[in-house]
Amino acid sequence: MPEPIFCACALLAICYGLNVYLLKQKRRPAANGKTDHGLPHKRQTQSMSAGRSAQIATLNDRFRSACGAGEPPIAGRYAMTSGVAALEPQFQSAALQQVRSFDSFTDENDPYGEHDFGGFELEDAGERLFWKIDYYADQQMVMGAEDPSDADASYRVLTLMLASEY
Repeated sequence: MPEPIFCACALLAICYGLNVYLLKQKRRPAANGKTDHGLPHKRQTQSMSAGRSAQIATLNDRFRSACGAGEPPIAGRYAMTSGVAALEPQFQSAALQQVRSFDSFTDENDPYGEHDFGGFELEDAGERLFWKIDYYADQQMVMGAEDPSDADASYRVLTLMLASEY
């Protein structure tokens, strides 16, 4: 039976590979404002979803602020990649503190205002780290959440990784 840490890392690699693939598959909206897969284009829905993005950001901030400090206040879990797990415990602790206190959101690193991604330098370790939050329908993490602005209908996973692992 594979080691649990290996399975978790493999799952993370698959998720990140899928995210990169999806980002590369940028689809242009048709004249009717829909992409070729029939869903509204993200830019078109931005103004309609400003309140939704603000609710997601609020939930993500609450979730992130407890990272590594006990049970999450919202359904979810915290994970770190094998590269972060290999750091000394004091560096892991410093990294988790950076995640909890992160507030350097800009239009460049948070274009939709959902506070679901961040990066920082862990100077004592000489490392750049990223964290990101993914949304699932439940703790089985098989399907994405339909509405991450609804804390009762979504399950968050915050992953802390070295920039070189992204």
